[in-house]
Amino acid sequence: MAILIVDDEASTREALRNLLDRLGHGPVLEAKNGEEGLRVLTASGARIRMIVADWEMPYMDGLTLVRTIAESAEYNLIPFLLITSDLPRARIEEFHRENPRLDHHLFKPFRLKALADAMNKAARHRAAAREALVYLGREVPAELSAALGAKARTFAWREILHIKGHEDLEALIATQGRRIGAVLLEPRAHGGTFGRDAGEVAWLAAFKKTPLGSVTPVVCLGRSPLEIRAVRTQCQFFVDPPAEHRDVFWTGLLARLSNRLAASWEIELLSSQTKALLQNDDYKGARKNFAALFALDEFNSDVCLMAADICEGLGDLEGACRHFMHATEINPCMPRPYIKLLALSTDLSRIAETAVQFCPNNNDVLLAAAVAWQKSNEPLKALEVLKQILSAQPAHKAAKELFDGMSK
Repeated sequence: MAILIVDDEASTREALRNLLDRLGHGPVLEAKNGEEGLRVLTASGARIRMIVADWEMPYMDGLTLVRTIAESAEYNLIPFLLITSDLPRARIEEFHRENPRLDHHLFKPFRLKALADAMNKAARHRAAAREALVYLGREVPAELSAALGAKARTFAWREILHIKGHEDLEALIATQGRRIGAVLLEPRAHGGTFGRDAGEVAWLAAFKKTPLGSVTPVVCLGRSPLEIRAVRTQCQFFVDPPAEHRDVFWTGLLARLSNRLAASWEIELLSSQTKALLQNDDYKGARKNFAALFALDEFNSDVCLMAADICEGLGDLEGACRHFMHATEINPCMPRPYIKLLALSTDLSRIAETAVQFCPNNNDVLLAAAVAWQKSNEPLKALEVLKQILSAQPAHKAAKELFDGMSK
């Protein structure tokens, strides 16, 4: 994902590139004016994560550029930051009302912190435009509607769009996709809605690969292994609405999703920085950087995995197990936390049971579970999953060696 700088002065583009590099952003694409910026955008639209443009430029200025891209829903997710020295400060509010697609502005001259703050504000303003929450299920729970109505000014969400099937969702995305910020999915179970056929699941997988789908969390309203089996790889986290205190549950879920949407820009940046530190085995540096990320997005299973890797790298195996376990609580269908827990934890049998339930087709998980059951003196369970592995993959060397050794 790249940031597009649009400015007619080479020295300004170079200065911006250096500042963005210091902030940890990259790669950076450049254009000399609005017309060239549109060409770059057309060629790389799905890769552009923010546009930073000067106002005064030849051929097409920054204001004309922002008005032009406002006509295309394809670019609606991209924050737009206008750099200027000509905007009268007394007209700022009026100027933004006249140009609603403009997310934020930055006055010249500026320093590093001012640029970082302006980019964050632009990103948050663009996220706020995604005010629609989609409920894909039989009927919207009354407690969810009540929670949204009572807290409408608190949450990013202004409206719940209720649909009952993926065909309706497809049509909705075509007309109102730019407004969608999250999808709540009721899985197939006891008359549930989604996952009844392969077409629905294939459509959801295709949606997740689009620019909108890649940044739209899909929350599965269920945690039963049988219920969520069809959609387990397409959802970011899984929750089970309780029988009691449902108003508290929905209020908490709305707040979590709203906060995550608002801070998505900061989360993405901090995540990429932390991953880069981990790739260089700089665990102490990653730990310092990670605190801000965890505060913004502690309910993200990928964030939990980073926390676990940091703890493991620093020798804190108890902390690593705690974060790996938290990751399974958020998304029980991720294979890696189970594999790590079965290597580091002492509660092997229970973890193996859960792992096999939620990842029944992952041979790495099944092999780790078999080894755990062998260590726990439960050979029948171990042999059962080894047979399952060998049935699907007869040439699986590690599984065959363990099976032959246990069968003697």
